Amino acid sequence: MSRVSTAYAFQRGAADFLRVQSKHVEANRQIADGKRAVDLKGFGRQSETLIAAKTVEARANGFVEMHKILTGRLEAQNLALERVADVADQSRQLVMSVISSERADSLLKTLDSLFGQAADALNYRHEGRFLFAGSQLDTEPVAITTMAGLTAAPATAEAFNNDETRTQSRLSETATLTTGFLADELGTELFEVFKSVQAYHEGPNGPLSGTLTQDQTNFLKGKLGEFIEVHDNLLGQVAENGLMQNRVDDARDGQSKRATNLRIFIADTSEIDYAEAISRLQQAELAIQASAAALKSLKESSLLNFLPV
Repeated sequence: MSRVSTAYAFQRGAADFLRVQSKHVEANRQIADGKRAVDLKGFGRQSETLIAAKTVEARANGFVEMHKILTGRLEAQNLALERVADVADQSRQLVMSVISSERADSLLKTLDSLFGQAADALNYRHEGRFLFAGSQLDTEPVAITTMAGLTAAPATAEAFNNDETRTQSRLSETATLTTGFLADELGTELFEVFKSVQAYHEGPNGPLSGTLTQDQTNFLKGKLGEFIEVHDNLLGQVAENGLMQNRVDDARDGQSKRATNLRIFIADTSEIDYAEAISRLQQAELAIQASAAALKSLKESSLLNFLPV
């Protein structure tokens, strides 16, 4: 037969009071910080799942930030490529105007200015780095900035300092994209046309100034077609850059959705349901009141009262 005593009953009542008080404190903490537990141990078996989810979420957010940087570089590339293509088109319009007027008074001066603009576009920097220089950091990819410099060089290739390294960008854990263009690939055809005009101007059939001769007119008509072809090829590069931008945008959207889904999962796993937490808090408060009342009753009573006189 178990012994019954006032001390034992009071001890059990005090233990119950401490237990419900602990539940009350925990419910208050959860409502205050919104978390189910203060550390991973509090999540038990779900702790490994939470660690994995947070790792993948951080990786997805890292890709999103990389995509933002890549988007900025591709936008800068687009501006530079459009500028080079525009130079080819303006050169075509200029040659057409000269042929139509049969006078080349400012042809070479204007073409030289356009050539300089194309060289500047191919030397464009984004965030301190040359866009079209490959892996070169401190050397401009285009070394010659005047048409006279083109004819002075042994070959058109001498105008370019870029190497053959193309920029590679990661879109995800498994996907990469070649996003870099090289100055020589973009500019060689255009520079060849400029060089041929300058060489003709410096040669026996020049100079290209004043009223055009029939030979000069025929020469410029040939250059007109070349400028058109170069312009079309450059527009193809602009379109390729646009496809890259679309792919990067799609990758960023995918990684952003991935991060959002993981964030929701982590919140569902680690954060509390406030309605449920408030209900537990109220229950704990009632339990504390009941336990305190029981302790008070035990304190005011004694088993001696039940012993026979």
